[in-house]
Amino acid sequence: NSKMIMIDIHTLASASSTVDTLVHELGHFKTDGAEDLTDRFIDAVSEVAGRIIKNVSQRKHDAAFKDIDWWG
Repeated sequence: NSKMIMIDIHTLASASSTVDTLVHELGHFKTDGAEDLTDRFIDAVSEVAGRIIKNVSQRKHDAAFKDIDWWG
C-alpha cells in the first residue's frame, strides 16, 4: 500500500475531475486499498467528501490558497 496519491496531469484539466479523483483515491487510502463499490470504500468516500465540504464551507483552507498565482 502506497502512501502517495498520483493524479494524471489530464485529470487536473478541470476542478471537478480533480476533486472527484482526489476524493476517490483518498477513499482507497483511508481503507488501505479497499475495492471500489464495496461498503467499506463507499463509506470512506462519503466520509472524505463530507469532511471536505465541511472544511470548505467553514473556509478552513482559504489561507492555503490565498497567495497562489493561478494564472502565472
